[in-house]
Amino acid sequence: MFNLNSKTSKARLFLFSLICGVNFTANAQNADSTVLKNSTQDYFVVQTKGVKLSLLFPAVTFQYEHPIGPKTIFDANVGMAVGIGFSKGSASVNGNVGYQFKSNSYSFMPAAFIAVKHYYNIEKRFNKGKNISNNSASYLGGRLFGFMHGWYKEKQDVNGEITKINQFSTSSSFGLVAIWGMNRQLGKNFGFNLETGPSAKYKPDEKIAMGIWLLTGFSKSF
Repeated sequence: MFNLNSKTSKARLFLFSLICGVNFTANAQNADSTVLKNSTQDYFVVQTKGVKLSLLFPAVTFQYEHPIGPKTIFDANVGMAVGIGFSKGSASVNGNVGYQFKSNSYSFMPAAFIAVKHYYNIEKRFNKGKNISNNSASYLGGRLFGFMHGWYKEKQDVNGEITKINQFSTSSSFGLVAIWGMNRQLGKNFGFNLETGPSAKYKPDEKIAMGIWLLTGFSKSF
């Protein structure tokens, strides 16, 4: 068990994640080297590009996927994530003086995600005659993500006194995710995506935060 307060432990954790990612990529490419005899094509995945809209964590990104094996894709996304916040409440001091406060804020955060994704059931779907266009199948892989905190605006109202905050921050955070996901076609050029998995997020001078990565949304292919 790592002590995440230790810089040495942080380095070990990220080195371990990197080794796992390299090992996964090697295993995926080895699996890609063998194509079942009942298949009628060698490459099942295809190159795609388009716009992706994520809903649970609002973001719009340009996505580019490029095959690196018969069932394995290198995936890159670059775009903007949006954060919105609202709060309202009251407080008192010694039960006498009351404070009414409310605030609303929003932020625009440049974001980039890259991944290696192995579509483990795409050949089975092909052999069963199911739709695999635009890599419509399920996958396993690893993802590296990064965010710049970017543009932040907030308006605070405390007992009628208004305070506004408007700033830009180059502070960034990044992390690693072990992912399971699925793509499904909704039409010729539209698709649905769901992706989840355990994540480790790192911000300089702070602890590593463990969490769950969860993205779902829609894509438009060009």
